[in-house]
Amino acid sequence: MNALVANSFSRRRGVALITALFAVVLLGMCLALLAAAFSYELRLPRIIQNRGQLQAMLLSGGTALENRLLSGKTAEGQWSLNLPPQLSDNGGQIRIDCKNPSSNKLIADVFASYAGATARQTLTFARNGNAWQLENIALGPNAL
Repeated sequence: MNALVANSFSRRRGVALITALFAVVLLGMCLALLAAAFSYELRLPRIIQNRGQLQAMLLSGGTALENRLLSGKTAEGQWSLNLPPQLSDNGGQIRIDCKNPSSNKLIADVFASYAGATARQTLTFARNGNAWQLENIALGPNAL
């Protein structure tokens, strides 16, 4: 074999090797992306369930605060709600922090946590005669 033919074979082998390596790397990346997408799809029902639970807990906190205000109890300060065991066993907690800068407004932050996720909403009540009336609801920055 002469030198020109041997040189031509080694160039073809180099290009084929690079092409094969590129194909293997590309296939590996595609499989990794598919595995990540599949993993997310498997976790999605749990994520949706936890978000729904957090929404229900925020609603419960707002309702408990409103009931406390309607019954004439003081709501100022920080307090929390007792939760059923199935919620508290998974890290469930509802904490309410009321601030009353004036006698005509009540601002309450409701914090809910469940299964490692947290949510926050701010409720603003205005005094209407002898009763409190809900004026505004705002979700916190990392809520749901």
